Amino acid sequence: MKLKHSLTIIAGAVCALLTPHLNANFEEASEYIDTDGTFVAYIDFKGDGEEIGTVLNSVYNEIVANTPEMIPIPIDFNQLFTNLGFGSIHSMAWGSKEIEPGLHRNTSVALMNGDSTGLFAIYGTEAYPFSAPSKAPTDASVAVTANIRLTEVRDTIATVVQQIMGPMGEGILQQQLTQTIPDTEITVNEVIEALSGKFDFFYSENYGESILESEPKLWLSIENAGHLLSRLESLGESDLPITFVEEATTLKAILEQPGSSKKLFFEAPKGSSELIIYTDADWTAESEGPRLVENPEFKTLASRLPEQGFFYMYSGKTDIEPLLEMLEMLPQTAKYKEAASMAIDLFIGGFLEPNMVAVTIQDGNYVSEQYAGYSTKQAFTTIPAAMMIGIGAGIAISALGKVRENSRNATVKNNLRYIGAAAQQYLLENDATEVSVDQLTDYIALPFESIAGESYDLTITAETEELSVTLEDGTVISIDL
Repeated sequence: MKLKHSLTIIAGAVCALLTPHLNANFEEASEYIDTDGTFVAYIDFKGDGEEIGTVLNSVYNEIVANTPEMIPIPIDFNQLFTNLGFGSIHSMAWGSKEIEPGLHRNTSVALMNGDSTGLFAIYGTEAYPFSAPSKAPTDASVAVTANIRLTEVRDTIATVVQQIMGPMGEGILQQQLTQTIPDTEITVNEVIEALSGKFDFFYSENYGESILESEPKLWLSIENAGHLLSRLESLGESDLPITFVEEATTLKAILEQPGSSKKLFFEAPKGSSELIIYTDADWTAESEGPRLVENPEFKTLASRLPEQGFFYMYSGKTDIEPLLEMLEMLPQTAKYKEAASMAIDLFIGGFLEPNMVAVTIQDGNYVSEQYAGYSTKQAFTTIPAAMMIGIGAGIAISALGKVRENSRNATVKNNLRYIGAAAQQYLLENDATEVSVDQLTDYIALPFESIAGESYDLTITAETEELSVTLEDGTVISIDL
């Protein structure tokens, strides 16, 4: 199940614990949510952090008092909660309403105590249009535009470390932040600052004949990180398999993955502050073809949402067939395919439909509006079923891993058998005492493509009794001649 679905279910679980007491703040919250639908929930956090912090302080002091050998750390949980930003949110509310058959409007609001602080300040408050879909190819399954401030995470960590460890802890952290990336002069602190800001992201996962042939593709642009790439050129002289290319309009770096044909591309367009990262040179914001913004499903959802916000996410329809096909790969799971299909349709079918969410700031409060094939109520009521399906999926994935491993090992063994047979034929026909694999081109089709990082750079003699190769994960595959 996708991350966003899991988060929605967790939010539903929180709702289950809500007190039925509704105070005056609910009236304010109700201005932002649908209260005439199938689900309404409200929670007031006032005083909760102080109460929990006070109890935790008592628990900690009791433990210290009864553990003489323990070195006490001066920690105040009330202050810790404040530093982490838990006091930023006064209360939250959720609502859900079906606006047409199969389409739900899920709304939520976080009423704020002034400006967000600590970890809750990670999202920048500057609003942007949803720009990722205009860059993404039409087959992108996920698109996100957001404003992320990693500097707030850094500053929160610094505050907490200073609270717990005092000036010494703060000094250690600052020392770590001034450390440089190996083989460069870029500090960790500079990376954090450069990666803070607006980003556009889109992603797709296509399958070949089976789920085993998954080919994920992604594209990411970070607003103010482009200057980092030129400062990383010294990595081209290191042991990393990375190549830098200076072009007329851009600086490009290509990172190759050892034992694989896959590459990761980095670009810093000249005249722009962007850093662009992608996996497929033919699947980028510049590639030819229609864009996601032209997709009818996307347009229908986007027309209902605000034009600007600080977080947008679109997710297309999830194809469940590869998972069902995976169940058919083993006799132990194949018999459950039909049951799994029915359970998925009943409990999580709506989660697999296209959906889009936008988060905005209204009157200083965080307001979320989502259009989806499921409601927040469904997210709550399907928790037990989702847990069971998750357990079943875990078993299936484990079984799939065994299938993948067995298939890999069998392929490597077949390669070794072909090599062994060809070598014996070569030695017989040429009255030779030894032969290397690259001399066998007249006997077998070479080269053999690496399956799992193995190398077939072998030499066979008349006395050779066993051929073996070592896979990337350290597994040794052998055959007897």
